[in-house]
Amino acid sequence: MDQGLEDIIRVDVLRTFTTDKNFPKEQLFNILKCATYVMQTEAGYCQGMNYLAGMLLYMIQDEQRVFEMYLCLVQKRLVEIYLGNFDKLKVYFYVLDNLLNLFVSDLATDLKVKL
Repeated sequence: MDQGLEDIIRVDVLRTFTTDKNFPKEQLFNILKCATYVMQTEAGYCQGMNYLAGMLLYMIQDEQRVFEMYLCLVQKRLVEIYLGNFDKLKVYFYVLDNLLNLFVSDLATDLKVKL
């Protein structure tokens, strides 16, 4: 793996769950580094993936299981979000915006004001 990419992952891991001093950052780094290596022809690594893998690790606390789940989740369900210019992600945000407006309009209004 390219050292620059490894450095990017390391920096993102250091930004993950900074208030929890017991969060296993080295395990998160291992998960992201290995998954990125496996997916190098697909999505590779994008900023924000650290929070997805981090949340799984926070809840499950088993490095091997989290690696397998994260890899499966990204390869089978989320790879289309990370490829290209994020067109699929834009569609998901459009749907989310409409659902918020439909079912929780007060929250949708508050989020629009803050953004």
